Amino acid sequence: GFHYALLWVFVIKTIGVLLPLFSTGMPALIVSSMIVGALAPGISAVLSGRIAELVGLGGHRQVWGWMTVAVGVAQAG
Repeated sequence: GFHYALLWVFVIKTIGVLLPLFSTGMPALIVSSMIVGALAPGISAVLSGRIAELVGLGGHRQVWGWMTVAVGVAQAG
C-alpha cells in the first residue's frame, strides 16, 4: 500500500540528497537535482494516500488541513 510507497519515496529521495557527498561532478549533480525535484510533488501525492489509509476518507480533509498549516508555520519560522 501507500506505507511501502512512502518508504521507497523517502529512500530514493535520501539517495538523491546524499549523492553530491560522493561526487560533485556535473552528472551526479544533475541526477541529484532531478531525483529531488521530481519527488517533491510525488511525496505529497503518496502522503495524501497514506493519510487516507490511516484516518479514512472522512478524516482525510481535516488532517490534510492540519498538515498544510504545519508546513506553512515551519516555512515561516
